[in-house]
Amino acid sequence: MANYGARAGDFIRSASILCTNFHDGWLPSACLLLGFSCELLAKRRLLRTGVVSEAQLRKKPYGHDISRMWRVETELFSEAECLTSKLKQDPENNGVDAHFDWGLHFDELAKAHSSESDYSLRYHHSEQIFADPKSVTVVLGNIWLAEQ
Repeated sequence: MANYGARAGDFIRSASILCTNFHDGWLPSACLLLGFSCELLAKRRLLRTGVVSEAQLRKKPYGHDISRMWRVETELFSEAECLTSKLKQDPENNGVDAHFDWGLHFDELAKAHSSESDYSLRYHHSEQIFADPKSVTVVLGNIWLAEQ
């Protein structure tokens, strides 16, 4: 279980580096890393509650369905919404724009990370609308820190 949290943190930090040090062409790669971090954060939370086993997490209804894991199986989505509201109160000091819509960007990320889009973040099959990885990184980084 500890590896899920550590790996999620690695993905979040790596996405942050891509967002701050490289041009926008790297943003799809940052989104891919953030999708995996969402998956790992949710799976870690589910394992901690003891409701499911690690083997169960690899199968439906869990698998790569971060939308279900964040919205239905855990409280992570609502926690992220509350955190986003707080971060938007001081956008100049925390990297989340005052107009950032967590739900919209999370939904784009979750869809692109899932079979619904044929895993478009991984394979870039078609035109893709990407989540704002810069703001998503800030939100996920704060959630990851709170989990430590």
